[in-house]
Amino acid sequence: MKSRAERINRIHAILKLQYRISEWHLVQLRQRERELQDHEAYLIGALNDKEPPKGLSTEAIARRLSTTGVSTRAVQTQAENQLDQLRTEARRLKATERMFQSAAWAARRDAEKRSLADVTEALTVKPLVL
Repeated sequence: MKSRAERINRIHAILKLQYRISEWHLVQLRQRERELQDHEAYLIGALNDKEPPKGLSTEAIARRLSTTGVSTRAVQTQAENQLDQLRTEARRLKATERMFQSAAWAARRDAEKRSLADVTEALTVKPLVL
């Protein structure tokens, strides 16, 4: 049977991986948000130009700008939710670290107690001959 410290260490490793995945996902959302904002800036610039880009009318640019704005807000909401999840996972990770340290210290104390008990038993059973 595995010790409590080993089990907690495995749980900690899994939580750390989940935390890293959440961080990566947040970075991806922030990157997507920047891309959408850049696209919005391009569309606004195209609307402000005297002549819109070839093949696009001002109405088409306005529709694209509207859908890009909606997409940007949706990504911002997802990023906020992901940030909340990341904070929650960070708290769980920290709690698991504290549990692991506590379990490791308990395991060391138990090992020291067993060692001391073995030494005292060996000394009481067999007297030392000098």
